[in-house]
Amino acid sequence: MKKQTFLLIGLFFMSFQFMFAQGSPDYSGGLKFKFNEDGSKYLRLISWAQVQANYNTDATFDANGNENSKLNFNLRRARVLMFAQINKDFLILTHFGVNSLTSTTLSPTGKGDGSQLFFMMFGHNII
Repeated sequence: MKKQTFLLIGLFFMSFQFMFAQGSPDYSGGLKFKFNEDGSKYLRLISWAQVQANYNTDATFDANGNENSKLNFNLRRARVLMFAQINKDFLILTHFGVNSLTSTTLSPTGKGDGSQLFFMMFGHNII
């Protein structure tokens, strides 16, 4: 019995390799700006986000005594990835985004306690 259960679980997990999730035949790898005719110099933009909806059944009130909404939306992660191929030997990669943006953390980014903004930039020379 244990061998059959183990075999069924193994087959179940192996079946995931044949599934396609969030795929689209129209997606071609982001927005691409070509700087020359042959496309060897370009700038590519890719963005994605993770959004969360929370429903709270408790009646909560703000500082003025007004009832808060039971449904709240949070921007868990938002990212922008840009990379530019300057020539065949040099690529610039830039990645920035924001974490944990909610209705209570809308202070100017970097000034309050809530949301986090990050920025990374890399240059790579291939010899």
